[in-house]
Amino acid sequence: MIWTLVTLLIFLQFAGGKFTPHSGGYHFSCPENITVLEGDPVTLQYRLDRPKDLSAGTVEVTRSDLNVSDNVVHLYRSRGDDPVPQMAQYRKRTTLDHPDLMRGIVTLQISSVNLSDSGPYQAFVLNPKAQLRASCTTELIVGKHAEFIPAISFIFIIFSLFLFHLF
Repeated sequence: MIWTLVTLLIFLQFAGGKFTPHSGGYHFSCPENITVLEGDPVTLQYRLDRPKDLSAGTVEVTRSDLNVSDNVVHLYRSRGDDPVPQMAQYRKRTTLDHPDLMRGIVTLQISSVNLSDSGPYQAFVLNPKAQLRASCTTELIVGKHAEFIPAISFIFIIFSLFLFHLF
């Protein structure tokens, strides 16, 4: 019993993202932070600690930092995506990998991220028949493309020409 508790505490410390244990003995894990550049796609992935088919349940990914009643980034229920409650800023930009759901993995791709996409993303799965309820939160950090890269390239070219003339 004590080894089980120690193992659980070690797992919680190194699992990465913040996750909430729920009924059914399943736990979700996810990275604590994901960093991406503005305009690039990003993949958010949440995993159950052991394989379980999630395709018959509900999967909801939300932005927990937004003060809006409908903070849904993506919703999957009744074996399909439900775009109705989705926030307008995510419409036609999210893709959920349905085959991964059968392995207990929630993989959500967001295309062409914006600076406003930065924030905490919480995945929540619910399947009452399987007595499964779990969630996990990861922080998405979107950065601007470096505006100084052309200046660095110019300086490198000048420096190279200077070295070329010395030798």
